[in-house]
Amino acid sequence: MNLEKLIISTSPITGAIYAGLSDDGGKTFSRKIDVTKQTVNAVMMHMDLTRKDYECAAGELNFKPREVSHD
Repeated sequence: MNLEKLIISTSPITGAIYAGLSDDGGKTFSRKIDVTKQTVNAVMMHMDLTRKDYECAAGELNFKPREVSHD
């Protein structure tokens, strides 16, 4: 696989996150797969480990760890 052709994008219609290959410089996918769950899990784990918050054009992303019950 040529990683130079790898793109990650969010569908403006469904909100799904796709990873795939592009043959036209990143304008469209030639092949793609839904990686929404994997992406969200990776970002959550990253934020849990680094304790960093992020800000972008869409808003702020603040990590709030789940409280663990010791029952």
